[in-house]
Formats: sequence, C-alpha cells, structure tokens
Amino acid sequence: TELVPSAERATYIALRNGASQLGIAAAVALGARLYPAYGLAGVAALCAVLTLGAWFTIRRLREPHEERAADDELTKKKSKGRRYLRRLAIISLIAVLLIVLGLTWLLSFAITKAGTRPGERERTDTPAQLGATYEDVTFTSANSIQLSGWYLPANEAGAKGITVVLTHGLFRSRYEMLERGVALWRRGYDVLLYDLRRHGKSRAEFSTVGFDERRDVAAAARFARERAPDNKIALMGISMGAAATLLAAVEMENEPLAVIAESSFLSFADTVRHHIGLTPLPAFPFATLLIKFTAWRLNFAPGDFDLLRAVQKIDRPVLFIGGTADQRMPNATVLEPLYAAAQHPLKSKLIVEGARHGRAFDLDDEDEAASERAQAAYVDAVDEFLQRAANAERPPQ
Repeated sequence: TELVPSAERATYIALRNGASQLGIAAAVALGARLYPAYGLAGVAALCAVLTLGAWFTIRRLREPHEERAADDELTKKKSKGRRYLRRLAIISLIAVLLIVLGLTWLLSFAITKAGTRPGERERTDTPAQLGATYEDVTFTSANSIQLSGWYLPANEAGAKGITVVLTHGLFRSRYEMLERGVALWRRGYDVLLYDLRRHGKSRAEFSTVGFDERRDVAAAARFARERAPDNKIALMGISMGAAATLLAAVEMENEPLAVIAESSFLSFADTVRHHIGLTPLPAFPFATLLIKFTAWRLNFAPGDFDLLRAVQKIDRPVLFIGGTADQRMPNATVLEPLYAAAQHPLKSKLIVEGARHGRAFDLDDEDEAASERAQAAYVDAVDEFLQRAANAERPPQ
C-alpha cells in the first residue's frame, strides 16, 4: 500500500479488495472442477501453483524504502538471500517437473514396450499335450504385422459350426487361453489361439494396450473365416484382449455371432486412473500425463479408446465375465456399467465368486477339485451362451 500515492490509496485498496474476492471465487470454482476428477491431490496441486505464483509476484515488488536504504548492508544481505531463495525455488520446481514428466514418460514407454512375461515365453508345450489336434498358423494384421497362432479344427462328428477366436491379455500370450481353448474344442468348437502384436511369437514395435490390437482381432477373424467359411465366428478375450475384442466387434460387418469379454476395462483413461490409484503415486498429475503421453505417442485420441461407447454400438449378444476378487477391474465400476450399456436382448453376465483378474476360468486355486468345478461351470456358461446366440441366428422352421 505504501507504494501508492496517498491521493490514490483509497481507490487502490477498493480495487485490490475486489480483485482479491474475484481471485478467491475463481480458485474455489477451479478447485471444485478438479476435486471430482483428482480428489484432494488435485486441489493441493492448485493451491501449490497459486501459492508459488503469489510468492514470485510479491518478490517482484519494490520495497517502499529501498532507494533510501540502498547503502544499508543489511538490505544487501536480504536482497542476496532473496535471490538465493528465488533460484532455489526455480531449481526445485524444475527438478519436480523433470521427475514427474520423466517418470510418467518411463511408465508410458514400459507399457507400450510390454511383451510376454518371461515364464510364459519359455513354454514349449502345445495343445497336443492336452489331447487336441492343432496346426501352427500365421496370418497378417494391419501394417503387415505377422501374427502366430494355433488352429484347432473341430472333430467333424461333433462340430458345432462355430469358430471361437480367443485373444489374450497384456504381458501374456496364447498360453493364457490354452486351457479355455481346448475345453471349448472338446465341446465341438473350432478354436483359434494366437499371439497379439509384440507378444509371444508375434513381432511389432509397440503394444497399444488394445487399441491397435483390435486390428489383430479382425485379422484373426478373417483368417478363421477363410479357414472354415461355413462357420460362424465368435470372439472371446481377456483384459486387454477383451478390450480389443469389443473394439473390433464394432467395426466388423455382419459379424461376429457373439462376443465374450472377461475382465475388460471401461476405457483407457479410466483404467489408467484406476491403476495409478493402486500405487503410491497421486492420480494428478501422473494419471493425466500418462494418458496424454501414451495417446500422443501411439497416435490415438483417448476418447476413441472407450469400451463403454463401443459396447453401446455392438448389435450382437455379449457375455461379460468377471470375478468378485478382481481389484484391477472391479465389477461394480466396470462390468456392471458395460453390461448396462449392452443393447442386445441376449446379453448375459457371469460373476465368479472369489475369482481375481482374468482368473474366472480356474480361480488360480490350489484346491484342484474347486478349480475343476470352476472350469466346468465356466465352459458350460460359455457353451450355453454361444448356443443361444446360434439358435437366435437360425431362421424359424
């Protein structure tokens, strides 16, 4: 206030107080927008930015008696101290920004460069060890990416005329789907098991967590159609594979017969925020930056990677499968909204008690008898769902 001439001081005070109230109102409004999305961490970040801005602004003000105290040694020391603190604040801010941006970039890089987990890469067993007849196959996805897989042709005597295309999840391979695939093959289905891009024996530079993998699902469906032209095609996927399968189903004309999605996520943005929430890192700014970085690096809009919107467009029956112990994709916030969004009257859901993420088939249980019961119930549910879908496709006699 002392910087303002006496004659203008009253007007200055009135304007200052008015601007102060407007600033408070703007900060409250912005905080109200941040809190639903980012919680207290977002509000705290806003307060930190505003406080830092105010501090820098105040530091720029001229002291009223600075000219008269120019030669005062104490003033010189204070000025030197302020410069030191200002530099320290700038360096600290830059360091924090580098840490946040660098860590987020590394997380994005790690996810998109993901491949099959080491133990699974070392497996050499085949469907033959489980008594199934199979063929090694390869086919081409978008951008000339070669995909490898196994094709299990149904025995002619009990063939149901349906080929099930099974798609695995992130960090996995066709082995994740092997037991499910053989179980369905025993029920009379043709089965295609394959490795998504940058997983198993399929090569690519990046994994896109399901977005471009939808093209792998479409390529697998085309191969299955060419291999058995008279068969109907059903799509089945787990986690990332379920997301890719749902996206692919929207873009496939006159197909598939039905879709089975186990442990899918709701959207790319939602699953990033949820998984960051399972770590010590705050959702803001890490989840926000991770979403932006990954979408920018892989050239997709986060809004296009939305399974809730995709499910609303699928005009085929969808079976949603989840487990009550799935903390990564909780039923209440993921499966139930997806199920509610599905439009087809034959939509269905299977909730397996005690199953964790992607383990509805075998429960990941040490109790062999319980695991066998879970497997039988799982295959029964899938078989019955596919038969209902097939019966609905047949013209009335």
